[in-house]
Amino acid sequence: MLRIAARRQILSRIQTLVFILVFMTLILHHESHAQDTDSSLIFTGIFGLQSYPEYQGSSETTLGLLLGLDVLYLNASFLSFGLADLPDDPLKYPEGLVPRLSFRYLPPRDTDRFSELEGLEDVDFSIESGIGVGFVIKDFEIFADIRYGVAGHQSFVGELTAFYVNHPNETLSLRVGPRALFGDNRYMNTYFGISEQEAARTEFDTYNPSAGLVNIGIEAILTKKLRGGLWLEFGAVYERLQSDAAASPIVRSGRADQFEFRIGLRRAYFLDF
Repeated sequence: MLRIAARRQILSRIQTLVFILVFMTLILHHESHAQDTDSSLIFTGIFGLQSYPEYQGSSETTLGLLLGLDVLYLNASFLSFGLADLPDDPLKYPEGLVPRLSFRYLPPRDTDRFSELEGLEDVDFSIESGIGVGFVIKDFEIFADIRYGVAGHQSFVGELTAFYVNHPNETLSLRVGPRALFGDNRYMNTYFGISEQEAARTEFDTYNPSAGLVNIGIEAILTKKLRGGLWLEFGAVYERLQSDAAASPIVRSGRADQFEFRIGLRRAYFLDF
């Protein structure tokens, strides 16, 4: 019964993500050849498959849909940044000091599916939204982002990323570099804490982690330009949980080393408003 329920949940999420993608495609004006320099917003949406840990600290991985976006250009009264012309590299930023928007989706943690988490509270899915600033020179990019869980964990996280960028030819772009994630007290307790009530009905001891470093790791991204504002993208991430996150009973029953792999088709969209 649990497997059937889990499959129904997965199918429901797939239908929701497909609907969002189709809806986005219908309402946005996409120009496959011309570059619209008068657009107020240019972004790329990516759709594909990804492999990621079942939950933060899990020793098991799962396969799910990949759906995300990156803003290339925004020209609004409150903020203006990016490249008005569609570049060969869909993740490219202009050189210098640049602002940017930052988003992240975190899947839910359904403890009924994992015997090692039996008795712990479920964690709803989260959508993080925020802003960041970067410094870009010819072959290097450094970014600092801060996001808030507008849906789900309702806490703040900060992320530092740096990339070495290489373009073997006009259609290929390769990024490799380190990353680090920080979380506030509420974030740490949501994903790694054990309350007194949870400890009373499990074999775990009460655990109250402090705000700080969540993980450090390295990421590699390879993009291949196709035709008509399309790119094929491959990504791989290795992260290791740190400090209070790594010391959590949840992680000790799982694994501190976390791996993610993804493949997707990225497409450019143009929006005037």
